[in-house]
Amino acid sequence: MAERKAGWGGSVEVGPWWLLYTGVYGPTGRHAHHAAQVISSTADVTVNYGDGAALRSRTIAIPSDLTHAIVSSGTATIVFVDGESAAGRRLSARCDGRPVGADTLTPAPVGDGGQIVSEVLALVDDTTVTAEPVTPAVAAVLAELADDPGTGTLVELAARTGLSPSRFSQRFAREVGIPLRSYRRWVRMLHAVEALAQGTSLTAAAHDAGFVDSAHLTHTFRDHFGLAPTDLLAATRFQPPD
Repeated sequence: MAERKAGWGGSVEVGPWWLLYTGVYGPTGRHAHHAAQVISSTADVTVNYGDGAALRSRTIAIPSDLTHAIVSSGTATIVFVDGESAAGRRLSARCDGRPVGADTLTPAPVGDGGQIVSEVLALVDDTTVTAEPVTPAVAAVLAELADDPGTGTLVELAARTGLSPSRFSQRFAREVGIPLRSYRRWVRMLHAVEALAQGTSLTAAAHDAGFVDSAHLTHTFRDHFGLAPTDLLAATRFQPPD
């Protein structure tokens, strides 16, 4: 979604390790981002990558950090998943360094964001995206991080659950689907985007979310999604999580 041309417009929803875009899409410049990506449409999508290679399919999975460009346009459901999440690692391993296509019918974008993300990922992933039930101890940590993503060190959070730091890290990643450090980063980005959507300045949104400055926020966001947070909001309707 870097260097977007006219024609983008839709809605965005963010979860604990995913970003969901639903709406009109168009061509992009060549770019790469750390999130793995799935683009799914009822019509063919075309992605260029590598040295002149191209893939055309109704659903295309793109691994983390692969330079690519979307050269088609239409209406699509696009899912970004953190490259360090279980789903992101599995998706990138399946792609093995290049985009992978599937001609399965794209699901209608109905239901909550998590359901849509699971349905889209299932188009290119044989493994159902599920996580273990979140235990009360981890749920309490998630609630704290939702209010303040910078709260507590790993040692402090682990102590609150009665686990060693290593056991807590393993349990958190298993139950939430993403490592603690990466989850903090997602919550910070979510806080910043929510603030921007409410009219807060980029600098204030960055500071309030725990970024050093607006450049740090923009760099982090662009590294993950291939675009700046202000670019995302300029063409979309942001849906904050429930």
